[in-house]
Amino acid sequence: MWKDFKWQSRRAIKLALRETNYLRGIPSALERSARAVRVLRFLMAPPKSQDQFHLLCKPYGKGSENSGSPISSERALAIDAAFSEWRDVELSSWLGSNRAPSLKEIRAIFLHAAPMMAQQNIQTQRRMDASAFQEQSVADLLLDDDWTYQSARTIDRAKGIERKHFLQKARFTAGSRTKEIDVAIGLGQAFILALECKVSNDSTNSTKRLNDISEKADAWRVEYGRTLKTGAMLQGVYRADDVLELAQGGVEVFWFHDLPRFARWVSAELME
Repeated sequence: MWKDFKWQSRRAIKLALRETNYLRGIPSALERSARAVRVLRFLMAPPKSQDQFHLLCKPYGKGSENSGSPISSERALAIDAAFSEWRDVELSSWLGSNRAPSLKEIRAIFLHAAPMMAQQNIQTQRRMDASAFQEQSVADLLLDDDWTYQSARTIDRAKGIERKHFLQKARFTAGSRTKEIDVAIGLGQAFILALECKVSNDSTNSTKRLNDISEKADAWRVEYGRTLKTGAMLQGVYRADDVLELAQGGVEVFWFHDLPRFARWVSAELME
């Protein structure tokens, strides 16, 4: 896995340097594809996560970076300005001299950025694997208790979930938009538990993940009122204050290491 991710990172760096003319033509490159922004973030001092970069550059959107789609000239110029302000001067010293980089300078970028990018990829993959394992463990627990699995679909106020039925990766309407949930559980009498499975490796990531849940809970509370309860199945490292705030906001908090408590809660809330 490490070799694969390191190769992917080196390839991304190579493409980004070529597409941006070795960081000298960033705006025009981003107008064709925003994928180079990921490399640019790792060439800043210090390197920035997507959320950190968004704080520095409001026009930036992670969706365009992730998909590699083109962006407007205004957004491209804003990203270029943010990079210029925060770039690692030692790693990109040729930009201050209005010249092409030397082979030594290019090698330094690969040595600096590729391992960090590969490590981030591994951490992301592990979170995704752990989250998927959480989700499947919840599904297996329900199936063992004679629940019925249903295929994923969009759920609205007029079409809920039958008692003792559950769905994975269902979508709930919220106004004119829909939001995906990891596991949707029908508790009877039109009452639903919308359960998010989240894994966090550190307290900084925990804030982002719990904020995602809070935003969904707020939107669904407006749309469904008391007929939907948002739940969070958590694993890993979280700030205690963030978890407390989530619970005080009406979200039912469960811990993956204590699945029996989740099973007891579901049994107690099951309605005839």
